[in-house]
Amino acid sequence: MIAHRGLKLFENKFMFFQPVLKRQRIRGIEFDVHENSKGQVVVTHDHVDVDRKQTELLKDFPRNLERSKMIVDIKTLGKKNAVYMANETFRDVHPLLGEHDWDLCSFNRKCVEELVRIRNADPDEHDFGVGYIINGFLPFYEKISVDFISMNHTHVTRKKVEYYHKKGIKVYAWTVETDEQEARLKEMGVDEVIRDI
Repeated sequence: MIAHRGLKLFENKFMFFQPVLKRQRIRGIEFDVHENSKGQVVVTHDHVDVDRKQTELLKDFPRNLERSKMIVDIKTLGKKNAVYMANETFRDVHPLLGEHDWDLCSFNRKCVEELVRIRNADPDEHDFGVGYIINGFLPFYEKISVDFISMNHTHVTRKKVEYYHKKGIKVYAWTVETDEQEARLKEMGVDEVIRDI
């Protein structure tokens, strides 16, 4: 199970990542990043918070965490900063690639395409997964080579999971709230369950 934004009461706060990872069944953390007014990548879900003093910089990600899966949801402001955010997020995460199992993803297609380009430029050096966050179903007539699709758990069906798996694409589901929902998704073959903790 992946902890959605870390700890629900203190979401996207580094100091609470380690306590969350110590909980039973938690194998990783999903968190969100935006660009602040200085062009830095900050850890926050909401754009209105990008310049608050307590908002942390991605480049300050803690070095003392046990190896875990880290899923970074890159928020963009339309096409304007999608490519920039892909590159800046990768730049901040790059020194940590060996320390964790990193997945970088976005709702923004341009951002996802740039992540694929970065990863494919040097697959041995740039060891991270790329995902596309969608709100329904995305048939793969498109030329985006992603490792996973992340979708709202209410949109997940066995047929969709089978479709993506046949194409070698994993399926992640968010934001799960109950044991029953988690059990149903795992029974359908979902690869990662992102859940409020």
